[in-house]
Amino acid sequence: LALVGVFTVARAPFAFAVTGRLALLIAAGIPGLLVVAGRARRGDRASRALLGFVAASVVSAALSPAVVQSLKASQGSSTSVLVFALVAGWWGLGTVLTPVGRRYLPWVLVGSLAANAVIGMLQIGMNIESGLFATFPGRASGFLVNPVHFGSFGAGVTCLAIAKAIERPGGPWVPVAAASTFATALSGSRIALAVVILATLVAFAVARPRVRAAWTAAAVAAGVAAATGFTTVFAPSSRGYGTIGRLSTGESGDARRQVWAYGFDAFLERPLFGWGLGGFGPATWSRYSLDFVVSTGWNDEAQPWTDPHNFLVLLLTTGGLVGVGLAAWFVVEALRTGADFGLLAFVLGVGATWSMQPASIDTLPIVMLVFGAAIVPRIDWIGTGRRAGGSRALVSLTIAAGIALAAFTVVADRRLHDAFTARDLPAMESAAGWFLHDPVVTDFVADQFEAAHLAGYDTAERGVE
Repeated sequence: LALVGVFTVARAPFAFAVTGRLALLIAAGIPGLLVVAGRARRGDRASRALLGFVAASVVSAALSPAVVQSLKASQGSSTSVLVFALVAGWWGLGTVLTPVGRRYLPWVLVGSLAANAVIGMLQIGMNIESGLFATFPGRASGFLVNPVHFGSFGAGVTCLAIAKAIERPGGPWVPVAAASTFATALSGSRIALAVVILATLVAFAVARPRVRAAWTAAAVAAGVAAATGFTTVFAPSSRGYGTIGRLSTGESGDARRQVWAYGFDAFLERPLFGWGLGGFGPATWSRYSLDFVVSTGWNDEAQPWTDPHNFLVLLLTTGGLVGVGLAAWFVVEALRTGADFGLLAFVLGVGATWSMQPASIDTLPIVMLVFGAAIVPRIDWIGTGRRAGGSRALVSLTIAAGIALAAFTVVADRRLHDAFTARDLPAMESAAGWFLHDPVVTDFVADQFEAAHLAGYDTAERGVE
């Protein structure tokens, strides 16, 4: 539970905003994989399907034209064999959460969203455009890297609150639904708000008596109205950037649909194992038309699409039919014995936003852990009797390995951050070596060398003048 709470607020002054979460992903993911392996050894078919997906991803990466990119990915990337293997470990951790832990987990999610919402209100109210908590104008990101990730998390918590309000009338979940809707709308994410509205309509259709759903719908409407009012009053310059304002702009999804088409064309070229996790960019860049580049460059800061903003297209293109089949098998087997209604609503809420937004490191591990916690019954993966001693030794070893690798990740980033702050170019080049020739880090350091070179020219020119 502490891991979930810390992960959702893990933002610190690193060179790369994702470093804190990446360290936690490693530290918990390695022992978590031991949990999955233990469940698979005891006959759990969902665990076997998940390990099969990871194994197939390794094969896919080996067959891809960008092997290292697929296995490791670049700094900050959310899709690679390594990331998905660690995320599988987080699912394993969720499955061994006790019944008491599962009872408190929803409130940890609510509290985490509340902490992010407080930062989000400050971001909008104070129009923070630089520093640690800088965000897009008029949009909240909280402790997360991007407003769309904050919106996805908010949509998940709101769906959880709606499910709990329907399941347990008379409790505190109706006002929680209003508050979480307010937070979600602050993100400016249109798909997140659409997911919340769809969940409200579904709840109204299935709930009996409908008065429960009516109160929940009123709470959701109040949350949207409050967010709109907050944005208008405290950040009038941001009108047109909030959720309601962005809905009124009528921005279409033509670019996404075109990227999906490029992804499907790439899938047809490698239908069995795909292009390897993390290989969506290399699989599609050569297919871009000039019109597509011209029409979308400004909208994505002139950067190539490395994610199709659709999880199914991503898996189909990078994992092929084998990857998609194993992922589907995992979900079906995991749900075979039943699931906690509220926790599953959180998973579905966040997952629904992935139809139009990336599944990032900010949210993917949390979703998998909650999905693991939603599954019943719990399986004792360590075992009993004398054999447990050896298992505990292995657990200790994997925990130590996870902490050591996480510490290395943090130290490497701090070295780079400190060198950048001091404008020490040789130190930056040395620190970059800790990242194993990562292309994103190399580009970052090259930019600093170029900036220093240009500054030298400016100084020379001023001396001549």
